[in-house]
Amino acid sequence: MTSFGPSEWTAICREAVTEFKAIRDELPQGKLRDDITERIKRVESTLTRADAELAQKLGFYLCKCEFPATPMLWREGESAHVCPKCGHRREVHRHAVQVGMNSRDRREARRASGTDFDVFTGE
Repeated sequence: MTSFGPSEWTAICREAVTEFKAIRDELPQGKLRDDITERIKRVESTLTRADAELAQKLGFYLCKCEFPATPMLWREGESAHVCPKCGHRREVHRHAVQVGMNSRDRREARRASGTDFDVFTGE
């Protein structure tokens, strides 16, 4: 049995909608064709919302430039999540790295040096 990942599942659904549109285009103008067009629009809307929900559950950030929300894609060269529709960026801020000894390391260095720390003089 073949397992499908989220992107494969989405692609299969999109292909199905494309096939339904091709079938619709072969129908003559009239009420039946209009009804099918409305149903296809509802299916596309549902798929778009499902894509956004799936992306959120997979840990993607969502851009709220339109409804339903658009998944933001990671761009390594820019170190940012970018919306493919509006270009909004969510940059990743790097945390400062502490340079030097922390208090535990300073205590260890004092013990190793054999001198005590004088609280009054600071030495």
